[in-house]
Amino acid sequence: YIVTPTANSCPGNTTNIVVTVNPTPILNNTLTPADVCSNTVFSYTPTSLTTGTTFNWTRAAVTNITPLGPTSGTDNPNETLVNTTVAPIAVTYEYALSANGCSNVQNVVVNIKPEPATPVISGKADLCTGETNIVYDVPANASSVFSWTVPAAVGTKTFDFNTNAIIINAAAVAGSGNISMFETNSYGCTGPAGLKAVEVHAPSAVSSITGNDTVCALSSGIYSVPLNAGSVYAWTLPLGASLTGDPASNSITINFSTFSGNISVKE
Repeated sequence: YIVTPTANSCPGNTTNIVVTVNPTPILNNTLTPADVCSNTVFSYTPTSLTTGTTFNWTRAAVTNITPLGPTSGTDNPNETLVNTTVAPIAVTYEYALSANGCSNVQNVVVNIKPEPATPVISGKADLCTGETNIVYDVPANASSVFSWTVPAAVGTKTFDFNTNAIIINAAAVAGSGNISMFETNSYGCTGPAGLKAVEVHAPSAVSSITGNDTVCALSSGIYSVPLNAGSVYAWTLPLGASLTGDPASNSITINFSTFSGNISVKE
């Protein structure tokens, strides 16, 4: 600016006044960053074309968002936000920018999408080798995609169309492992894995039944097979015979009639 003073119609000496106009700092990033899934870090690195700009942010408490807040910091929030509902929630970060004595406030709004809850897998925990057509499932959600993994030690999938249920055939040899399932909802968010511990058991080896093979009519005798912990036993007796004791035990007393026959047991 050139200033010329005037008094009584007489001009005075001119004076040059130099004024520096600093720009108002503004964010050079988008104010509406991409949506993020619940339980995922929200990362936003603020930039400005104004050299020397500092960035301070605050976030007010938001219902159904944790950490509850308010929170604050500088530059990148790097916050892991959890949406406890089943619909997206908008979260606002207020950025205060400062550079060369000039300041500005801008809001950055990000949507936090919900993630599926940890699923509970229903189905048998104990299988027999070679068992077929075993179903495992989780609660249905028509808009979700379900990704199942069955370890070879447990079995092989025979039905899997990324739905809430699968069918498997058990492994041919004894083993164990975890069936796992991830659910991805309509918002594209994948929840934590559901796990189902499964053990595949081989049948017990054929055992000889201990006891007399010749008895008198109307007499009694004790018959048994080796005990395997956790097993139950089902006995088949000759015609007219009865059993004394626990019918699921490995050792029983048989009360014979007048008929001969075979004694068998399944474990």
